[in-house]
Amino acid sequence: VPVNFANLRDYRRGIIYVSSAGVLANFACAFISGMLFQFLLSLESLWYHSAAGHLVSVLILILGYSVIINCVLAIFNLIPVPPLDGSKIFAMFLPLNLRRQYARLEPFGILIIFFLLMTDSLNKIISLIITPLINFLLGK
Repeated sequence: VPVNFANLRDYRRGIIYVSSAGVLANFACAFISGMLFQFLLSLESLWYHSAAGHLVSVLILILGYSVIINCVLAIFNLIPVPPLDGSKIFAMFLPLNLRRQYARLEPFGILIIFFLLMTDSLNKIISLIITPLINFLLGK
């Protein structure tokens, strides 16, 4: 989403809030989907043999995928590599001189992300965080 950061009153805090909004929305969607997933699963004996049983099982499947997708998006977006939101949040905690040096990475951000994806190193790091989170939200 395009944002005019010049309109922010408190520049550093504003960037942190704006950059965190998408991540928090993903976590909120994952949490709500997880709660609905667990709720419907807990009532399985009521709907399993009913006429709506197939529909409810499809809904549970969709909610499970919603948890997974939103967790992956949230954690991936927190990676401190430009242009991801994690880089903006990380940069705001750096002193000004380091923030300027860190900003020089921005033209290479997509290349860094592709490298991390192609070498599978990103998957190993992210799965350490995502797997327990998904298991928790799905009640496993």
